[in-house]
Amino acid sequence: MPDRRSEKPEKPALCALAERTLLFAVLLGAEALIASLYLDGDSLLGKPGVLVSLLQRFGAWALRFVIGFSALFVTFAWLKHKETLIALAGKIPYAPISRKALAVHTIVLPIFAGLSWVLYGSTPAPVPPDLIAAAWFLFAAALALSAALAFLPRLLWIELQHVTGHLWILASVAALAACILGAYSRILWPPATRLTFNMVRLILQPFFRNLVVQPERMHIGTPNFTAIISEECSGLEGASLLLIFGVLWLVLFRRDSRFPQSLLLLPIAILLLFLLNSVRIAALIAIGHSGARDVAAKGFHSQAGWITFNFVAFAFSGAARRSSWFSKRAADVVPAARETYNPAAAYLVPFLAILAAHMLSRSISGNFEWTYALGFLACASTLWVFRERYTELSWRFGWPAVLSGLFVFIVWVAFDRFTGAARQPMPGPLADAPLALRDSWIALRALSAIATVPIAEELAFRGFLQRRLVAEDFETLPFQRWTWLSLVLTSVAFGVMHGERWLAGIIAGLVYGALAIRTGRLGDAVAAHATTNAILAAYVLLFGHWQFW
Repeated sequence: MPDRRSEKPEKPALCALAERTLLFAVLLGAEALIASLYLDGDSLLGKPGVLVSLLQRFGAWALRFVIGFSALFVTFAWLKHKETLIALAGKIPYAPISRKALAVHTIVLPIFAGLSWVLYGSTPAPVPPDLIAAAWFLFAAALALSAALAFLPRLLWIELQHVTGHLWILASVAALAACILGAYSRILWPPATRLTFNMVRLILQPFFRNLVVQPERMHIGTPNFTAIISEECSGLEGASLLLIFGVLWLVLFRRDSRFPQSLLLLPIAILLLFLLNSVRIAALIAIGHSGARDVAAKGFHSQAGWITFNFVAFAFSGAARRSSWFSKRAADVVPAARETYNPAAAYLVPFLAILAAHMLSRSISGNFEWTYALGFLACASTLWVFRERYTELSWRFGWPAVLSGLFVFIVWVAFDRFTGAARQPMPGPLADAPLALRDSWIALRALSAIATVPIAEELAFRGFLQRRLVAEDFETLPFQRWTWLSLVLTSVAFGVMHGERWLAGIIAGLVYGALAIRTGRLGDAVAAHATTNAILAAYVLLFGHWQFW
């Protein structure tokens, strides 16, 4: 029987570069998210020291600057230097993930956490706060540097600097300008809010006869549902970000752009964003008027804004590159003629499909996520698409997998008892729903927890990440090949994904990972995971502990 692996095309170096960059971004992103959740700048108020004062006043803005710089640099580095980066990825000898750098990162992380606890805590420190703040900044830089050198070799960083040239400076200036505009754009909020209010009124007037309009209070809507257009709803922050994005685009692609007509893209994009922002608010009022008040006020309101911004940004990029009136090289922009083999796709896409489906589901939900089944359908569809790739994995399992799943269930419940988490009854909307609808939702929720979620998460964390941290060619790597670093980092990432139950999640990740290592089969990890979720589902339904769902 022929070896199907030998028939696959060799993985492009660009895929390896993209995977390393993604791992780097996920690690630092998760750590930054946890820090932003637990470190409150207000706790620094009243503490002496120049560095402490700077951290209290500009800490949040510094984080926004870093995020903005990273997004702008990566986006425009790829758009501007795509061919060069592809060639660079093939030329640079791809070193394995640096265990030394990861070890340094692992050592620095608890020290940084301890300094954060002392700096942001209420207990007086035995040393000057500025000294602690200086050490805090130093170890924060060490965290970022060690992560960067762990996943991307030093040679690549040096070559990347040569390839991208002054893009580092431009991205820094653009990110700084975005922060400054965000801070000072409040002056323009009142007139922008009035403009948005009038645009919403013009949109709604043809459709509603008894329109409620109160300009002095910025109230607008119908007798059934009204909205307050606050200054934050004016769309000015999105316009500022779009202006920075557009200016940086035209600077970087000035040789490919036709001037002065390309300058028209800026006001066109901003006007489009303002119009769509007004349409968004008008749609919110229409949804609320139709009776879906919770959908309008919660799901749609929180998700539609960033969707609108992304749509306009993509439209700007498409027009700037593909319209011959704006671009000199529009004829050269053609779709890719072929697809490259990406081994990570089969392991990551089902998990990403669940995340995307639930993001969409929450955007159209009110006080209860009735469309939870979207995640099940999205995951099942992607698993079907990649079904042939999964034949190479062993899906067998034994009794140790079931016992391991039971152990994780005990840990999960014990963690809730230990932390004193309150028992939550069945959500009111579900309890009040007709019996057929309630039972259908519960059945799909349980089916998703027992079937698709364990498969998708184990493919992503044990099938991909745990092996990818050991070797680049992870698909051919037996599960028995592992390192303490790969097991621990995968388990930590798995735990962070579970939010406030992160500690129980880390323990679960260690158990599932150790099971896959011991047996050499992904099927055991999936079976253990499914067992945990199945017992949790029974526990929820039999004893009413709905906080687990």
